Amino acid sequence: MRRYSGLIPLTLLFAGSAHSADGCKLLVVADLPVTMEGLRPVVDAKINDADVRFVLDSGAYFSALTDAAVVEYKLPTRLAPSGVAEMGIAGGRITTLATVQTFALGTYPIHDMRFFVGAPYSLNGAVGLFGQNLMLPFDEEFDLAHGEFRLILPKDCKSAPGAYWSSSQPVGLIDIEAPSAHNPTPGGTAYVNGVKVNVKFDTGAPVSILSLAAAKRAGITPESVGVKSIGATSGVGGGLVKQWLAPLATFSIGDETIKNTQVTIADFRSDTLDMLLGDDFFLSHHVYVAKAQRKLYFTYTGGPVFRLEVPAKSSEIAASEDQPLDAAALMRRGVAFAARKDFPHALSDLSRACELAPNQPDNFYELARVQWDSGQPDLALKNFDRAIELKPDDVNALFARARLRLKQHIEVGNDLPTMEKLTSPADELRFQLADLYEATGNYSAAVRQFDVWISARPNDSLVAWALNGRCWARAIGNLELDQALSDCNNALQRQIENAGFADSRALVRLRRGEFDRAISDYDYALERAPKSAASLYGRGLAKLRKGLAAGGKSDLDAATAIDPKIAGQFAGWGLKP
Repeated sequence: MRRYSGLIPLTLLFAGSAHSADGCKLLVVADLPVTMEGLRPVVDAKINDADVRFVLDSGAYFSALTDAAVVEYKLPTRLAPSGVAEMGIAGGRITTLATVQTFALGTYPIHDMRFFVGAPYSLNGAVGLFGQNLMLPFDEEFDLAHGEFRLILPKDCKSAPGAYWSSSQPVGLIDIEAPSAHNPTPGGTAYVNGVKVNVKFDTGAPVSILSLAAAKRAGITPESVGVKSIGATSGVGGGLVKQWLAPLATFSIGDETIKNTQVTIADFRSDTLDMLLGDDFFLSHHVYVAKAQRKLYFTYTGGPVFRLEVPAKSSEIAASEDQPLDAAALMRRGVAFAARKDFPHALSDLSRACELAPNQPDNFYELARVQWDSGQPDLALKNFDRAIELKPDDVNALFARARLRLKQHIEVGNDLPTMEKLTSPADELRFQLADLYEATGNYSAAVRQFDVWISARPNDSLVAWALNGRCWARAIGNLELDQALSDCNNALQRQIENAGFADSRALVRLRRGEFDRAISDYDYALERAPKSAASLYGRGLAKLRKGLAAGGKSDLDAATAIDPKIAGQFAGWGLKP
């Protein structure tokens, strides 16, 4: 999926234990605990002695950092050598390198480690992607359901089975392509509705994705019965790719066949790839990539494979032969259960982790998140409180508690000012902080978050979104409307087709009494997003103020039919018919 060339993979030197089977010895050179953050696996690392987190991304050809991390840790950068690029399903390229003087996984340092700059997301403090340049020299073992990832050096294992952990479970097996620096991501063959497809195993993809072209070969199109649009996804380079959710009669890999499931289809184009198998696949399988053998082994660990919105039943959870006993392992397994919507098992593991390690804030934070997701907000608040009591500077816990307090109509207290002090100027968490300030009605504080972020990252690819965010905060707060208009104009110059940006400018013009221009902007937005209740309601207000009573009422009625709460939202901003 992603192309990479021109950089030599690193060799890591770790010490570890060994597994053996029939003369085959497996030296574990890196044993990394994995915590699921929703549907993304995250591992701990260090950048120049600072604790950081990386998304484990078997589909990334080279490890990458976010722009914010480069600014935060004051890392030197340079242009990559000619011909070096990281490509994603949404297009675009990354050609800047940053150097970390000392990068550490576990306790083992790597000096002068190079990263691409421009990882496409920041996730609960994750600073980038842990990619294949660190994995390529070794076999890879993924057991995300139990929070484990290992790099393994095999010895005398040419014909020995790779699923060493399994004594009774059926073992799936497929041939994979020979990995290389130019093609390191494990890939092989599967079948969709009986049609052969080329697949890549990509832990950087939260859900599995089938290309539109491959879907059509398997008899599925956007017009097929049961297929629905689910918007677009972004990737490396910031481009957008249309997506659909489609019913799937069968998916087969090795000797395993999954019937009557569903899959995400995306309009990406590749000459060599038909499908990404993402974390929804990895959470239900224990996977071993045996590179010298050119084989991939897997066993089913339980639960739905693709349909993670369907909670797993107790009978569907495969029993582990090595049940975790310590609090850290229970916590990791618990959040993996939560990612699969198996809340009873998640709550059991996380509650036990809190009992075994009552002074570990992460256990209470993860328990609180699952309690919230499973409809227990009061218990969740108590455990967020406990996590913050143990670690007062835990930004993630502070953000979560503030969001839950707002949802429960409870005063957020000092959480937002505390978060503002703890969040670095360049961190994309400032976008979320601005949203929280907006929810409390403190629009000037929301504007301040964008001021700080734009000053720290004036040339970032997200500047258009920050400009729009600042425009919007001023618009709903009825503040500094001249500056708001300037921000929206600048945002639209960068992304002229963005319906949301046009909607923001329309609201500014409505506030300014420029009703013809407001209607024009709302028209433009609705051409691109015809079901937007906010744009319809705003246009209705502009028409009413212009004296177009019938047209205004028609728009207001259409908006309310889509979103019955839209009138109350506008009234909260002081805008009524």
